[in-house]
Amino acid sequence: MEINPIDIKKISDSIIGQMEDLIVLGRWLSMPKACKYSEMSKNTLIRCIKNGDIKASKRRGKWIVDRRSIDKYYEADIETALFNDIAQRVKL
Repeated sequence: MEINPIDIKKISDSIIGQMEDLIVLGRWLSMPKACKYSEMSKNTLIRCIKNGDIKASKRRGKWIVDRRSIDKYYEADIETALFNDIAQRVKL
């Protein structure tokens, strides 16, 4: 099988795109990157921000979202689910 330069370009672009999706630079994310990172819709993410579950602020009229608070939000959710599961098993 022979690979031509166009195929090589397509493959490399695909790999670069996948790597960019995995790499998160910095603590503060734009709203589109925060949605992708958190796997939440914009509306859900804004609801979490307004509820105080995730930290964010507006800079120049655009939201910037704290990546660490997204991680903490999911960690708390996992801990709560684990606690509820254990409590149910021991009938608390």
